[in-house]
Amino acid sequence: MKTIIRIMLTLLATISPIIATAYDFSANGIYYNLSGSEATVTYKTKSYNSYSGSITIPATVTYHGETYTVVSIGDKAFYRCSGLISVEIPNTVTEIGGYAFRNCTKLTSISIPSSVTSIGDCAFQGCTALDVLKFNAIACDDFNHSQSSVLPFYDLNISTIILGDSVQRIPASFAYGLTKLTNIAIPSSVTSIGAVAFTNCIGLTNVTIPNSVTSIGSSAFQYCRGLTSIDIPNSVTSISSWLFWGCTGLTSVTIPNTVTTIGEYAFSGCTGLTSIAIPNSVTSIGNNAFQGCTALDVLKFNAVSCDDFYNYSSNQSKKTPFYDLNIATIIIGESVQRIPSNFAIGLKKLTSTTIPNSVTFIGDSAFYNCTGLISVTIPDSITHVGLSAFQNTAWFNNQPDGLIYTGLVAYKYKGSMQEGTSIIIKEGTLAIADMAFYGCAGLKSINIGNSITSIGTGVFSGCIGLESIAIPNSVTSIGGSAFYGCTGLTRVTIPNSVTIIDHDVFNGCTSLSNVTIPNTVTEIGSYAFHNCTGLISITIPNSVIIINNSAFYGCTGLTSITIGSSVSSIDYNAFINATSIEKIICFATTPPLLYGTDVFSVNVYNHAQLHVLTSSVSAYKSNPNWGKFITIIGDISGDGSSDNSDYIKCDVNGDGEVNIADINAIIGLILAGITESEGDVNGDGEVNIADINRIIDEILSH
Repeated sequence: MKTIIRIMLTLLATISPIIATAYDFSANGIYYNLSGSEATVTYKTKSYNSYSGSITIPATVTYHGETYTVVSIGDKAFYRCSGLISVEIPNTVTEIGGYAFRNCTKLTSISIPSSVTSIGDCAFQGCTALDVLKFNAIACDDFNHSQSSVLPFYDLNISTIILGDSVQRIPASFAYGLTKLTNIAIPSSVTSIGAVAFTNCIGLTNVTIPNSVTSIGSSAFQYCRGLTSIDIPNSVTSISSWLFWGCTGLTSVTIPNTVTTIGEYAFSGCTGLTSIAIPNSVTSIGNNAFQGCTALDVLKFNAVSCDDFYNYSSNQSKKTPFYDLNIATIIIGESVQRIPSNFAIGLKKLTSTTIPNSVTFIGDSAFYNCTGLISVTIPDSITHVGLSAFQNTAWFNNQPDGLIYTGLVAYKYKGSMQEGTSIIIKEGTLAIADMAFYGCAGLKSINIGNSITSIGTGVFSGCIGLESIAIPNSVTSIGGSAFYGCTGLTRVTIPNSVTIIDHDVFNGCTSLSNVTIPNTVTEIGSYAFHNCTGLISITIPNSVIIINNSAFYGCTGLTSITIGSSVSSIDYNAFINATSIEKIICFATTPPLLYGTDVFSVNVYNHAQLHVLTSSVSAYKSNPNWGKFITIIGDISGDGSSDNSDYIKCDVNGDGEVNIADINAIIGLILAGITESEGDVNGDGEVNIADINRIIDEILSH
């Protein structure tokens, strides 16, 4: 029996290494897990690892004659090795696992090879003696910064980071929270710096960013309070959001002429920053970009065509870039073409500014509430001044009552206006600014002049005394709500220089009975003629493509509509509550798309006569949304087609043509009291307006 037991023990000792190869083995005191041709340094599960002193991890290991490449240091591989002083990692390792060196309290330095692409959570957490990090990884993945406590190097005493010459990217959250780090040299091989890379490195006083860097992630230097100056290289095109937020020691920043975007909160809380120069390349500045920069005194603004700034009033947590700062001096560069909306809103310390001749556009509220602004130089180059651009400034408040001009723009009527007032816009004026005569109930007439090219938004809104207006052909645009609520306006001719009738232009003009839409207009805006109850008929010219939402909503006096051949869509509620419509003439071969069930009122669906061209009858009949009663333009005989016999019958005067002369002939018959004659073209036994309408249909159909 003893012999049998000895044999079994011998066999077990022989095969045990073979069994172990499926899991792990040790070599030179290091434990490995083998898989395929690769080896991972692994944690000894039966007891805490007892590695101490210096360890060199080999690039390969051999087991049973097979060679395995060491590619990773596994999770917890050296966990709690409190005696471990140094580790050499071969250039074959691509991954360092989570907690790999956690609580190695005597580890003073570590060198990450260029091959590493991934470093796990808490990889060096608790390595309190770790002072030097040599980082050579070429393109390491971003670190997990969902929680700062899981970052590989978070809250360590690292004072020196040496980046290798082959490093191409600094990972996100790379040095987050390394408060002992004082400076870092970024090699010219680096092309990107990840988000939050140096956040909370409060001891960092110096960093040089090379021209190789093209991308710097958001919050990369957030709360680096020791940083006093920074030069952003000209390889960078965007200053990302929160980039220098809370850098209270920052006094100087150089922004190159390649940057086009400054993100939100980019310099927020930089209380030491005294001046900033915005280069001419910048086209966008995010909200709160300079919030809390309490020392910022001088703004040099050179942006040629910067986007409008955020309207802070709609969200109190978001504010315009320079809102409520102590800026006393704004220097606007000679290349600036537009001053954005909300540009200097609320800068109470600003006392004067000069707008150069290059500027043509001043946005809404640009200098609103700059209560100390007493002197403004405005050039004749200005063609647009936005709503409230200079409201509540000392300059505006000191102006005499009456119409105030800003350069060649009629900006705002100041003071109360007497009833029956007539205004003559001075010669050479190019534009009437938004809301210029808003609420001027006393305005009776205005002479615009032939130099005006644009009438702004809401210009005459609430001018209930305005009866008529001549809009010259020089005007190319009329802003939304321009005549909103002008209840006394009876007629208006839109010049053929206008291509769009904007939203709400004539909304609430209840006395408007005559409107001519030129054959240049391509779109009629939403609510453009809303509640124009005095309108009886309207002709949509062939140029119009779109009739927008509620364009003629509530036009209760409207009896007939002529829709041109190019109209392709009629939007929601376009003619709803226009309950008097009796006749629709549509020249479109393909029925325009009707969006929504209430484009026309129920009355139109049930009672109005729809007149269409002969060639498109079938298309309209197949579309139930276009009503039940369809007639053919020019089908006087009622035989279902518009032919030569119908044309001849309309030729009342017998000159071989159907034209205005035939209408005049019928008018003559009516005035003469002749009711039975060849003038009865529709065959109802009478000569009246119905015969004139038949002739008009015939003319339109040809």
